[in-house]
Amino acid sequence: MDDNKNNDMTGPEGNVLDSAEKFGTAWSVDDEGDCPEPPPPKDECDLAGLTADKPGFVKHVEDIFNSKTFAPCADAGVDMTNFVEQAVKEICRCFGDISCACANLNQAADACRAAGVKISDAWQLKFEKSQCQVECPEGSVFKEKGPKPAPSCERPKGGKKSQAGCFCPDGEMLEDGKCVSLDNCRCEYGGKLYDIGEKFEKGGECKECECKGKGEVQCEDKQCKVKCKDNEIEVQDERECCPKCLANWVEAVNPKPEAVVKQPLELTCRVKGVEVTKENVEWFKFDPGMENLAKAKNAYSISDDGLKLTIKSMDKKKEGNFKCIVTKDGKSSEGVFEVALPVEKDLVEAKEDNVEFEEGGVIKLT
Repeated sequence: MDDNKNNDMTGPEGNVLDSAEKFGTAWSVDDEGDCPEPPPPKDECDLAGLTADKPGFVKHVEDIFNSKTFAPCADAGVDMTNFVEQAVKEICRCFGDISCACANLNQAADACRAAGVKISDAWQLKFEKSQCQVECPEGSVFKEKGPKPAPSCERPKGGKKSQAGCFCPDGEMLEDGKCVSLDNCRCEYGGKLYDIGEKFEKGGECKECECKGKGEVQCEDKQCKVKCKDNEIEVQDERECCPKCLANWVEAVNPKPEAVVKQPLELTCRVKGVEVTKENVEWFKFDPGMENLAKAKNAYSISDDGLKLTIKSMDKKKEGNFKCIVTKDGKSSEGVFEVALPVEKDLVEAKEDNVEFEEGGVIKLT
């Protein structure tokens, strides 16, 4: 101390530091090596005065884990040693009450299931000495001999076989993880639950249904209301319950075909949504006039299904507009074709020019 406030924050290296935090850190001494090791945690059984009883508690838990029920757990990668230690600690904390290990044993069972080991929810029944009771969800009760399968809204009485496990109280059944009375059972269809009074469709069966309660469904055939416009035809899709309206249901496959002189030319119509026969199809050449080609068999031929017209030999007279008209159920639709031969280019005849030339003169073209 020299009564000089300016050097009160001097560090061990002789430099003056600008904060108390840096000053304290600079003069701190690492004395970790002088600190004694902390004492090991005291054993729960020693604290409870149950040191002599601990081996028996360990054997009690290990006997359960070494049984056929839990033996596969270790092979599945579950650390059963840790569960043994924790279960014994719980027993000693309860001053020797082995039922205090039940919560830990249930945790072990859950870990085994998560690792792929099949362990019954009622595993406690195989180990009466464990003093563990089967734990059932709230609202359900344990039965040593209950129906298999358990009662449900679809099967209120359950199966004829028996099984031990958690069940809904008598008169109730399991629905969507909850116990309900039969009167309150909803209706299930396609993996979805419908409330009482709710309407839904069974699309694959073309039914309109209503949930009436008790899991019962009332269905009727779906009523289709379809009204097509004058230029539309009613068609039925196998994937749909009701027919639909379709416009432009006839089309020309090759509306502007490439024609070649003296070669045949095929025009094709396609019909969508309905089946037709040759009697439903007519072919015409129009503009100018309207010629029914069914009568011109020398120049044209029509396929058996009526949807292909063949011009037997193409020439200038057969150029023009063609169409197929399909009539079905009082409705008509058509496909139009524009037939033309390639335009021939005019050839220009070469003309010879005579050149008159005189030396020293001007060139003249004649």
